[in-house]
Amino acid sequence: MIWILLLAVPAFFIIRFILSSDNDKRELESKKLNEKFNILLEFLNNNFFSGKGIITILDDRSLNLYQVGENKILQLFYSTGTLNITCRTKEFGKEIVCSRDFHNLRNITDEKQIIMGAEYTKYVNDKIKAYELLTKNSTLSRKSDLEDITVFSFNKMFYQFCFDTETAKIFLEANPMRENIIRGLALSDLADETILKTIFKTYIRKCFKVNLEEQKPNHYKIGDSTLLLLGIRYYIEDNENSYFEILYHDLEKVKDVEGNEVSIAEQFHIYVQNGKPTAIFVIIFDALLETYVIRRVFENGNSEVVSFIKDNDENQTLHYLISFVEDNF
Repeated sequence: MIWILLLAVPAFFIIRFILSSDNDKRELESKKLNEKFNILLEFLNNNFFSGKGIITILDDRSLNLYQVGENKILQLFYSTGTLNITCRTKEFGKEIVCSRDFHNLRNITDEKQIIMGAEYTKYVNDKIKAYELLTKNSTLSRKSDLEDITVFSFNKMFYQFCFDTETAKIFLEANPMRENIIRGLALSDLADETILKTIFKTYIRKCFKVNLEEQKPNHYKIGDSTLLLLGIRYYIEDNENSYFEILYHDLEKVKDVEGNEVSIAEQFHIYVQNGKPTAIFVIIFDALLETYVIRRVFENGNSEVVSFIKDNDENQTLHYLISFVEDNF
């Protein structure tokens, strides 16, 4: 009986894969890969190659998108209803590879293709800029070097903190650090600053060798600007054990060195249920889409869009998040 089960389980997955591959074949017989994802390819071409990219069909399931003379190529591979997009580019003397899968695309709409294109473009840009930031700040170790910190670089530090795998792990995975956080949350009313703010300051000191020093309560000098960095707690219906622990700043319209407006991670939310961190949400102003996005971050550092919101109004955002956690936790 055991041998039958041992043989049956892999056989099931093999048959399932074969059937799904047959579905791919039938699907791509009626519509070629570049035709199926024509809206997505147009979006990627415009954003990565200013509309000058060339499509090379490799086979029924894969193609390349590139521009002659550019050190960047996009590779698309479609199988069993999943599309993998991989960007290979050389930046700062090193090859950077950005790969991401999109699932359940048998019946994809034009709107979905645009959303995918926007998400992938943002993913690649953020990874490149994060690498640039790490390269630039790898030598920031002396107090005098703090003068080199700009609003743009602080924004990228905050952004990296929000989506860093290690950040997600200490809040969401069972580990000694999480147990310390649970105890810290219970005692935080007795502390001078929230535990979330302390963790963030520790993170940028560890990763970037940067010490934030207060000029006055909750205000910090960043380049030529003064930054408000605040940690607050929002209880859900007067429940002392269920609440949102929130870290936010007041940066507005951050631009890179070329003057282009970039996306901003404005707020980092920890949903605490019965005294334990349960979910992470990040509120982003997406410069590409020109709207606010609520993303949920998981234990492995991956994230997904929960909702789009017109304005990052505190009441509107919290109202949505409260509804979301009540429906899902």
